[in-house]
Amino acid sequence: MTRIRWVALVWALAVIGATSMAVGWWLDPFSDPRLNADKSAALLRARLGVDWTFVCTSAENDGTLPADVDYVCQPSRASEIGYWLETDDSSITIVGRTG
Repeated sequence: MTRIRWVALVWALAVIGATSMAVGWWLDPFSDPRLNADKSAALLRARLGVDWTFVCTSAENDGTLPADVDYVCQPSRASEIGYWLETDDSSITIVGRTG
């Protein structure tokens, strides 16, 4: 092969590699499909229409709940109850009350 063909081949491979990486980054197939804890706490507070806050921490169903869960959210007021939440990338589902 001539030098021009080698340069063209290397250039084509570089362009294909860069394009593949850009498309992979844009699609982000390994992103976490759930909301983060702070956003989940804010949405729970808004859905319930309460004036206290929640602190949500990651949780998994240990077999005692009838659904999959992502977070357990504890209220800032000790007299209130907490909630188990399932989330996707934009919303929450209240799975159950913790107390």
